[in-house]
Amino acid sequence: MTRNRVRSFINEYGTEGVYISFSGGKDSTVLMDIVRREDRRIPAVFVDTWMEYPGIRQFVRRQENVTVLKPVMSLKEIVTRYGWCFPSKDVAQTIWYARQGKQWAIKKLNGLDSEGKKSPYRQQYIKWLPLYESDILISPFCCDKQKEEPVALYEKQTGRHPILALMAEESARRKEAYLRTGCNSFESRRPMSRP
Repeated sequence: MTRNRVRSFINEYGTEGVYISFSGGKDSTVLMDIVRREDRRIPAVFVDTWMEYPGIRQFVRRQENVTVLKPVMSLKEIVTRYGWCFPSKDVAQTIWYARQGKQWAIKKLNGLDSEGKKSPYRQQYIKWLPLYESDILISPFCCDKQKEEPVALYEKQTGRHPILALMAEESARRKEAYLRTGCNSFESRRPMSRP
């Protein structure tokens, strides 16, 4: 099934229109092998944030046809300007927008759904209210500045679309994205394959 999804995505955009999002981890390494069995010319892209283990960085350098991108801002600049991405991107994003006065985020932190009713799915956020009320800078922008912005620039410059090794069960956000678009999203603002 994975090979079929990859083949379908390559057929849609061509070899020159796709790339492998490569972290050097087990999932993206397996994906790279599957994709390159379809076409060895498809490049991989690795974002070197300098937070990866040295062994991962060495492994990535030994692979063929890998483009290495650098973050647009250092981690120190991000933390100073925007704050820490803590305890997770989802919670950090909720805290950030609640501090901006966004009602959806305030309701979420109080365990309420969009209509203001108690939500069993949002009770887990209540424990983060003290963090929201603190002076600690919290934001979801670490990943944006470190990884997503360099990748967006690469995609704009090359016209390529990503093939990613995202596992839907690894987070609620990934599962939600998968349920919305499936493995291959051709019609979205940012077409991608998550086989």
